Amino acid sequence: MVVWKKSVCFVSVATKQLPKFLVMYIIENIVKYVFPTVSYKDIDISFMNKVIDFNYRPTEHSWTGSMGESSHEFSLYGVDINKGIVHIPAKWGGKHGSNYAYVDTQEFEGDSILDALQRSGFSPSDFHFLIIEEYVYDGWEGSETSEYATAKVFLTK
Repeated sequence: MVVWKKSVCFVSVATKQLPKFLVMYIIENIVKYVFPTVSYKDIDISFMNKVIDFNYRPTEHSWTGSMGESSHEFSLYGVDINKGIVHIPAKWGGKHGSNYAYVDTQEFEGDSILDALQRSGFSPSDFHFLIIEEYVYDGWEGSETSEYATAKVFLTK
């Protein structure tokens, strides 16, 4: 599913040769149309000159209780500057638990970046960039609620 699509297609160029203004334009549009919870300052482009480790396995966690909850979640997106942005479903590993009685903590293995791409019918060469969005929520009674999202942009080749 295409999440965002440019109205004007860019001329296909090698990713490493993209002018900085074009990269910033792409990032600004990513923030505007895809990640409304992520502010522009939370987009980390320091990874943009680094090729992503396709064996990386993001791990999620969540915990609930009568006094609040916390969660740490990830989303993966592929960016083709000619076609747009695609959400890539993934089954991340992690740990989920609760303070409630009789609720077992669950731990599970999950996808690597490459696993998620392949299971969705993609290969790394299908995208110019990959974006990992990270969402964190921490809301427990007696402490200040914290909620934020960040996104890291990586090269794929």
